[in-house]
Amino acid sequence: MTNEIPGLPTPAHPFITSISGLSPTYENDYGCAPIQEGSTQPWECRASTVASNGYHAYIRVGVFNGGSDGSWGWEKAYKFHNMDLQAEINVIHDGASATQGSWYTYELEFAFDGQNQFIAKVVVATTSTAKNSGPSPDGYQVGLYTGYCTNPSSTVKMPTCPNEVNTYFE
Repeated sequence: MTNEIPGLPTPAHPFITSISGLSPTYENDYGCAPIQEGSTQPWECRASTVASNGYHAYIRVGVFNGGSDGSWGWEKAYKFHNMDLQAEINVIHDGASATQGSWYTYELEFAFDGQNQFIAKVVVATTSTAKNSGPSPDGYQVGLYTGYCTNPSSTVKMPTCPNEVNTYFE
């Protein structure tokens, strides 16, 4: 089932609605194993999207070990920084991108009622090895490494993202 989303560019791969109804996500034709219902396998994909710079980015389940050191993927972005899957997809898809080595950083700035401004950032690893998890068994990129928020005047990470980053895309 193909869904065209008004106002977004038409990519080489069609938009689809995933099991959880998120968009804009894409058909998984790049080798990353789709998540099985109820699975917690770190290398399975929760979603994938084409980024603002044209890069096809995976969002894998990842690992959360109770802190930031050694954690990665959706597990870290959501459980440690309070950024849910739809927000991660939108920041990657619509955010401005910057490259540093084998990492892409995507960011979107938010303002609610002229106040409560913050920047949501998502870091994507283009390599196939995740910290403390070794190389990906499928040989493809790690993908989303983390997602977090900062104040516009600072690069210091907020303890958690404001809930507005998650409700904005509903």
